[in-house]
Amino acid sequence: MFDTLEVHARAQERAGDRMSAKIKKVFSEEDQANARFLMLALDPLYQDGPNISFHQLMAFLRVVADEGKSVNEYAADAALPSSSMTRNLLEIGDRARNGEPGRQWITQIRDLGDLRRLLAQGTPKGKALMSRINNAIKARRVVE
Repeated sequence: MFDTLEVHARAQERAGDRMSAKIKKVFSEEDQANARFLMLALDPLYQDGPNISFHQLMAFLRVVADEGKSVNEYAADAALPSSSMTRNLLEIGDRARNGEPGRQWITQIRDLGDLRRLLAQGTPKGKALMSRINNAIKARRVVE
């Protein structure tokens, strides 16, 4: 037990030394400002569901940018297998793949021209979320 405590104490000392050491910063002030901006702009997504994956985020943004496409079209745009895009659209849609409610940011409706196809469109909840993102972006522009 004593050895373990001693090893732990030495590790903490080394960590403290690293914390007090001067580092050469790699990221520019512009990089830092842009990172803070992205965190601020994307925070509404995090607040709505902290376990959102990057692919779910990108799927939502793809639907916002170009509503009315099918799973296969979004998958091709993202260079993802259609099975992956299906999973992501389900998670941000009405019902998740496990049968539980999804995030309800989008919905998928039948294409009346081809009933096999589902087309993605935004929901009021998705619109409200995008409005919060837009407000964060506008707030940043006012500061600049």
